[in-house]
Amino acid sequence: FGSRPDPRGRIGRTAARGAPRALPAASGMLSLFACCACPAESVEQQLAHVEALPVHSEKVPASEVQGDLAKPPERPRLRLPFVARLELPGDERIGAEVDVPSGPWLRINRVTTNGAVASYNATVEPELQIQEGDFIDAVGNASSDAKRLLDELKLPGLSEVSIRPAVTFVVNVEKPTMTSSWGLDLSFSSTSKGILVNKVSDEGAVGRYNAQAPDVRQIQPGDYILRVGAVSGASRMHSTLVSAQSLELQVARPIMA
Repeated sequence: FGSRPDPRGRIGRTAARGAPRALPAASGMLSLFACCACPAESVEQQLAHVEALPVHSEKVPASEVQGDLAKPPERPRLRLPFVARLELPGDERIGAEVDVPSGPWLRINRVTTNGAVASYNATVEPELQIQEGDFIDAVGNASSDAKRLLDELKLPGLSEVSIRPAVTFVVNVEKPTMTSSWGLDLSFSSTSKGILVNKVSDEGAVGRYNAQAPDVRQIQPGDYILRVGAVSGASRMHSTLVSAQSLELQVARPIMA
């Protein structure tokens, strides 16, 4: 069932007999993307804001408060990286749709109502459930390679899957002229729903932005572009990037803490 990763970030695949083998954690990516950014969300900002109850001039005796009114509102729990144990069927019916760019992880685009993922989700608390938008950075003995991760998910048996929830934020990007370069190295396929940022050139518009932006507002290696303005779908987003001078980007980033 769901568990937190050990301090070394190692996971393993459970064989039919014996304990899981310890594995190296997946490595991070290269560089990034963007200009003129609004503040990136910190991990803590994933928590929803709870509105304060109105203040009354008269105190109400506790004995007169009944039912749920006597209970303080519950704050949503912060989701951190965790390890999920999935009983995989040995084929592609894992119960989730994943995006496979060339990079160190898979992104979960959709979770179905049946399959290995749904069976696991039914046994754990909400913060340990696998959700749409989460990233997979290791499966069994595989890490740091999206295609190897996908192959490992097709093997039958109990497997430990390292999950990293995502933070999503919006970045405003602008080039000084239409002929200027963004200075980006990107990865995607024709069927991808997002674009993975592999590298940023220091000489491009994004590199110059990163040089003057605070660390928390820079686009970082491994960021995943979900939307360019109102445009979605990797191929269409890439065409927009090529032809535009200013953009609004919706970006997802796996939590690395």
